[in-house]
Amino acid sequence: MVLARYNELLHVADPSQFERRFPKIKPGAIYELVKLGGQNQTRSANDKLAAISVIRDDAEKIAIEQPEQLLELKSIIEQVTLKDLIAKIEDMLSKNLTENKWQSFFKVNPFVLGLAFPHPVIMIQDQAHVGGTMLCGSGESIVDFLFAQRFTGSLALVEIKRPSTKLIEARTFRGDLHAPHKELTSAMAQVLDQRFQLLNNFAARAHGDPTFKDTHVSAVHCIVIAGITPETIQEKRSLDLFRNSSRDVVVVTFVELLEKLKEILRVMTASTTTPTAIPPAAPPGDNSLPF
Repeated sequence: MVLARYNELLHVADPSQFERRFPKIKPGAIYELVKLGGQNQTRSANDKLAAISVIRDDAEKIAIEQPEQLLELKSIIEQVTLKDLIAKIEDMLSKNLTENKWQSFFKVNPFVLGLAFPHPVIMIQDQAHVGGTMLCGSGESIVDFLFAQRFTGSLALVEIKRPSTKLIEARTFRGDLHAPHKELTSAMAQVLDQRFQLLNNFAARAHGDPTFKDTHVSAVHCIVIAGITPETIQEKRSLDLFRNSSRDVVVVTFVELLEKLKEILRVMTASTTTPTAIPPAAPPGDNSLPF
């Protein structure tokens, strides 16, 4: 009561001289609030921000005293983030979006593109200029994304097309075989030309540019993200026959990236242990966190 009057009268009258005072929180108070929250799940945005602030401020202490609970929380946060990412991609796939929209999405979420590689990678740059300028100043070769192998530094090029990109011809020939569509072969030719330009101009581009530090072009990886996985077994077989015969370019569909994310979520969800119950309240005088 005295504290409330102080804040309402003195603090309001002269804030510079009488700073706002806050009640001291006793050990176990947060625990009691959490128990009450179990009965009423309505929490304001400020309540949630306050909970995040408490965990962030005491993260190191929690890691030492309750490491299992911290790891469990980390896993829950990762699952929620992954679910949101999957929902975002599914929503984008339901719309006829431009390449620029997808490029912007992958720029913010390079982790998704990383799933197309067989090894850990880091994004070096998006819309990377790899050379090829003509004497008139036109014809600059620009790759959508430039990656590097995290441990060896080998560079890689990623070309983004649209989910609506056609991968195989609609008509069959020689039985049930579908030929690769020109939209796919054009995309593959494009990324191969970008690799050619990168190889020819790497020395000049890398000279004095810290972006290319500890990278090399001895084995440049090329990836095309395009189209969706065909529906029939004959179409899938035809696509696999063609793309697996390509030694220099890997073709990955948007659906395959999405399914990789779903598989990661499935594994994470299956490995999540049963949530740990809130432990008993700490005894008086115990300053350790009650969760």
